[in-house]
Amino acid sequence: MKPSKKLVEKILTDNDFSLDLAKAMKDTTQYAILARAKRRSKLLLLAPFLEVYKAYGLSEEDIYEKEEENDSGDCTDRVQGA
Repeated sequence: MKPSKKLVEKILTDNDFSLDLAKAMKDTTQYAILARAKRRSKLLLLAPFLEVYKAYGLSEEDIYEKEEENDSGDCTDRVQGA
């Protein structure tokens, strides 16, 4: 799973929100949170962050990117000559 585009946009544009996320991790800077958002890092889905998201009223749909229905993660059809 990856963080949703909506969540990433909120982190990048809402200074108080990204600061609260950094405070939730205690040993993480706001700069690190912004860098994770730009990369759409899965680390943004850690439990301490989820508590902040819920406190801001974000729903599961706001937090998680929807999985592609056609992407089963099976790479056997991508291998040529097998």
